[in-house]
Amino acid sequence: MKYYLIFAFFLLLNHIPAAALTVDGGRQAGQAPGAPCDSVAETPSAGEMLLFNVSVNGGGSTANVSANDSFTISMDYYLQVCEPPLSDNFCQVVVGYAASPAPQFCIFRSRVDCAGQAGSLSFKMKAPAFPSEYIVAFDLGRTVTEPPCPTTWPQGTPSLGRYIACVNVTAVNLPIPVTGIANNVTPTSAMLHGTVNPAGASTAVHFLYGTGPGLYTDSVAAVESPVSGDSTVAVSGALSGLAANTRYYYRATAVNENGYNTGEEENFFTGAVFTLAEPIHFFGHVPLNGSRTDSVTVLNTGNLNLQVTSVITLSGQYSVAPLSASIVPAGSRKFAVTFSPPAYGIYNSGIVFVHGAGTSPDTQLVRGDAPIGRVSLGWNIVSVPLTVPDPRKTVVFPGAISNAFEFSGGYVARDTVENGLGYWLKYPATDSLVVAGDMRVSETVSVVPGWNMIGGPSYPVPLDSVLAAPPGIIVGNFFEYSSGYTSVTNLRPGKGYWVKVAQAGTITLKGDNLAATGITAPGPTVEGDGTAVILTDASGASHRLHVGISLRGGIMTDELPPPPPDGAFDARFERELGGVGDAEVVLRIRGARYPATLSWMNCGEGATITADGGTAPLDIPGSLRLQGESRVVVRAGGLTGTAGRGAEAFGLTGNYPNPFNPSTMVRFDLPAAGRVRIAVFNAIGEEVVTLVDGVREAGAQSVEFDAADLPGGVYFCRLQGAGRVSTLKMVLLK
Repeated sequence: MKYYLIFAFFLLLNHIPAAALTVDGGRQAGQAPGAPCDSVAETPSAGEMLLFNVSVNGGGSTANVSANDSFTISMDYYLQVCEPPLSDNFCQVVVGYAASPAPQFCIFRSRVDCAGQAGSLSFKMKAPAFPSEYIVAFDLGRTVTEPPCPTTWPQGTPSLGRYIACVNVTAVNLPIPVTGIANNVTPTSAMLHGTVNPAGASTAVHFLYGTGPGLYTDSVAAVESPVSGDSTVAVSGALSGLAANTRYYYRATAVNENGYNTGEEENFFTGAVFTLAEPIHFFGHVPLNGSRTDSVTVLNTGNLNLQVTSVITLSGQYSVAPLSASIVPAGSRKFAVTFSPPAYGIYNSGIVFVHGAGTSPDTQLVRGDAPIGRVSLGWNIVSVPLTVPDPRKTVVFPGAISNAFEFSGGYVARDTVENGLGYWLKYPATDSLVVAGDMRVSETVSVVPGWNMIGGPSYPVPLDSVLAAPPGIIVGNFFEYSSGYTSVTNLRPGKGYWVKVAQAGTITLKGDNLAATGITAPGPTVEGDGTAVILTDASGASHRLHVGISLRGGIMTDELPPPPPDGAFDARFERELGGVGDAEVVLRIRGARYPATLSWMNCGEGATITADGGTAPLDIPGSLRLQGESRVVVRAGGLTGTAGRGAEAFGLTGNYPNPFNPSTMVRFDLPAAGRVRIAVFNAIGEEVVTLVDGVREAGAQSVEFDAADLPGGVYFCRLQGAGRVSTLKMVLLK
């Protein structure tokens, strides 16, 4: 059985050869490594094996390979049949080398299936670091040795035959060029630098350059060329006639009698390069009518000075300084940009830089927003304070994870949201609330008897700016929800509020762009002596409630809005059927995480609090630990009226009429003669009139409050004397 080897040869590579690596023929089976290579050029017979298209480094039969360089040999093959036709027949390719005094090693092995198979093989090898004949053998035929590769090669005569391609490698010392930096760059010239080790022979040095990677259309001889010796020499080349604002690629080359070698490719630019440190600058959340100043950075990554001649902002919400600058090569400059949102919403814009580099003008994108408020983890009451183009809940409040629930005698899910109404929404985390739309200065809301959830305009609304029609229909306080219900004196944009009215009508909320926020009420809103009971659960949610003991021995508490949706934190005092009438209330706790703590402060004379079987007086500050759901009861302690208080009676006992217009009589008790002060405050905590400021006798008394010159609304009367305080809520209807 014979095997035929046919090689297709290619053109030589077009540069000066170093050590020639050639695939130039084959040997018959049994020829020793190192014997002359035989060329085979016979026509293969049917049923035999064909090996063809043998190449080195993918380019031909010859390649330039230096000592320790890698090279690749590849080939195509076609095998029609293996004889004898045994089930374990296969052909294999075994590659090795013979280099004295090194042993003969097998370095590659691959199995090739028989019976009409065609395919390709490719393997990478490394030239030795000494002059040597390099032998590559193709062992084609059945063998008894399975992979992996044997430790020595060749390993006997294969059963069918072997062909060997010869690769002759001569290791020589080539010149070693290293490409260096480019400096003294102008729009039309540059100086290139590098080093060369001549490797003991006279060496010519050039710099190849062009305008594309690997495309060297020109060259310049190094000023020092030729160089000689066996040590490294610094070289340089001067380029001229270059084009401005163009990137050039270059590399050092060296040629001597041993061959040719090149350095790594480098590049330079004949101009300045404008580079932004970040594609988009985010200002984040900035309050309405506030501002934030950040800096954006411009880099000059080119080789010439960068002149920024002007800086232009594309929208009035952003301003920038300075308006011009000069940036040295490899330098940077920060520009201060101030974001001042005039309304709620998202503001995308740009800062345009006009400069001397080829890309001018360049734009720094900027983004900021003015949130209408914040939402907390869990349930929130929100409103829409802007005119929005798309009122769908999923568009206006995309971060919510619940339906929007409106209150209409009960909670009703809505797909769209309206201005002037409040909605329950649940959020997965605390976040800023950003809504885009047009500003609204005021909001008029229709209300029905009882509790209503409403929302205001785009600006804060002080309670003295709230107008009711008909006048005086508002009963009690405005409440917001934040880990429980809390009365407020200022309505903020984006929040929803509960308000109770006595009859149907409208409430107009007029926004004030300069309104202060965070104003607190003058004190507890219950009659008589007030006790603040504070519930704090394991998550840190805290809610303050008020409970008071009236002069008639009854317990008074704040009237709160309807409970929030299931799962929301809520705490309130309620009366139970079968309880001790007006002298007992039960604390209902919903959505709390345990353990929780109850604490209290301020008087509460004669009252007790009971939880988990323990009872404590409310006239001494203290606390109770709740490990789980518990029955918490506050009792008046058996007081049955004014007589029960005896000579110790102190406090405001009420006013009549209430509501009133324009005057009412304020009643109060004093246990002993002494100096007292009675003053009236409006809903935002401002004192509007002093009713009493002097010495009064002991006993039940009254004083008139004439409000003819005051607007309608909620007022608070405060009695101070003998180191004690009592507060009374009154409603003026006009």
